[in-house]
Amino acid sequence: MSRLRTAILLPARGAPGLDRALPIDNLAHLQQLVGGYIECLRLSHAQVRRAQLLFPHANLGAVPYVFLVCNEMGKLQGLPSNPVATAIVLPELDDMIVGDAFVVEMPPSDDDAAGEA
Repeated sequence: MSRLRTAILLPARGAPGLDRALPIDNLAHLQQLVGGYIECLRLSHAQVRRAQLLFPHANLGAVPYVFLVCNEMGKLQGLPSNPVATAIVLPELDDMIVGDAFVVEMPPSDDDAAGEA
């Protein structure tokens, strides 16, 4: 059974999209969204606050894990820069995000909770 999570879609070109339900346990679907292998960047509290300022009705930060997911090979593939995704991760990540990306919340799994006990 697929678990759905609400995500903020951050295309490299065009307007960001909000509140799209994504199946987070389907790797092929996530790869299709970014156009290749995925790279998951766990956002710091400051980065989550920046994303929340950009998208106030997204209610980010309700769970402990918020990720920006992008194309791992985007620079090598010559994908266009993604200014919105880059604005979220700077200055902590001194780099540029390229290609389509999305921000998604991931609640801790049962395995995470067991590992912390």
